Amino acid sequence: MTTSTDHFDTTDGTLSPQPWMQLRRVTTDTTGAVFRTYGATGGQNKNEILQTLTVTWTNNTPTIQYVYGLVHHGASVVALQARSRGYLRISHAMNATLNPKAEAPSPLTEVSRFGGGADIGVGGLLGIGTDYAVHEVRAHSSTVPLMPHITGWMAVSPGLTVTAQVEVRFISENWEATNVTNGKSNTDCTVQAGDLTVDLFAVPVVEAPPTRTTPVIIGSTVKMENSKSVQVATPAGTQMGDVLLAIVGNTFGDASAITAPAGWILVHSVNNSQWDWFNAHVKVFTKLAGATEPANYVFTNSFGAEQIAHVLTLRGAMPPTTGTDANGWSIASTRRKWTPSGDMHVAPSMATNGQLLICASFFGLADNIFDGFGVVQVDQTPPAGMTQTVNLNGASASMCAAAMTDPPNPTQDRTFTTQPRAYFSGTAVTLSILVGGTQQFL
Repeated sequence: MTTSTDHFDTTDGTLSPQPWMQLRRVTTDTTGAVFRTYGATGGQNKNEILQTLTVTWTNNTPTIQYVYGLVHHGASVVALQARSRGYLRISHAMNATLNPKAEAPSPLTEVSRFGGGADIGVGGLLGIGTDYAVHEVRAHSSTVPLMPHITGWMAVSPGLTVTAQVEVRFISENWEATNVTNGKSNTDCTVQAGDLTVDLFAVPVVEAPPTRTTPVIIGSTVKMENSKSVQVATPAGTQMGDVLLAIVGNTFGDASAITAPAGWILVHSVNNSQWDWFNAHVKVFTKLAGATEPANYVFTNSFGAEQIAHVLTLRGAMPPTTGTDANGWSIASTRRKWTPSGDMHVAPSMATNGQLLICASFFGLADNIFDGFGVVQVDQTPPAGMTQTVNLNGASASMCAAAMTDPPNPTQDRTFTTQPRAYFSGTAVTLSILVGGTQQFL
């Protein structure tokens, strides 16, 4: 029988586990509590870093280690005067790299907020002052997982360095600018962020987890028609075992009018208001390619609606079983009406691992205020860092899609830009589709 020296020490004939073959805390750091006092009125909105803490650990063992973190935050208080509203924003980041000093740090992700404010109902022409009011909230000390929105532990190979960062900011949404009636005596505008501690723990991986392939796009096709059905060609090069993905949207009626041929599985549906012009209805279907596939697929549509069907062939992808979050797939979507501020076409971020990210933006064209009344062509540009797979503008619909291999976790918001900037009376739908690769076992 042989003994693995990676797992056991046999010095002097004594068998004992190596020190890294157990759960242990590998690094820790602490920063003290922070207090801030502000003027009760006047000044500007706040966006201040109160605390930031970064810890690192390099896996100098010969085995893969699972790493997780715990974040302790001491008791905190936010007390604000009158109509000021603000909160403590806690953000986390964690990554594993070969040379963290030479690489850009991972973006921080907001994981929690704590604070508040009072609405004392003073307004109108005579609301030139503000009444005395103090809104105070307190949070007890707590210990939470690092990156709590991500399930599972990070597998860190030998030689890689884990970097974890926690940031606490005080941010205000509104700061009282008017004088307090009868003076500022006994007013209170204070913020306390309790002591902050970050601990990293490591657990040995006795057996390496199975890896996944990175799916590749073999081909794609698109078809746009204004009829009761849309016929789109099967992408060239499709083989048995490939996964077919169809993103289908129309601009009138509702999503129930969109159906797929036999053998396709519905994995996502976005249905806006029924029977509205220039609204967007989108369905996502998948299919496991068989030994033979037809030359075309026919998707149904609403009468009088313009429909766009985009089909992609993926190789090395796990077919989803019962919908999203199955076999490594995740799908998220947003639907937005135009507002004077903010972006309409933002494919949402997903906090999960995946090997191929596909984002799509679909909307119905309507009056564009910048260009006068009447339907205008609106060009879309895919999100930065992504490779475009389709960009099609019709008489009343537009679809743009793009892909990225090995996306980060979280995947981050991905924004499609429009030119000219589109002002729609209808709605826009954006999708994030995270495709899991096939599992590779030894």
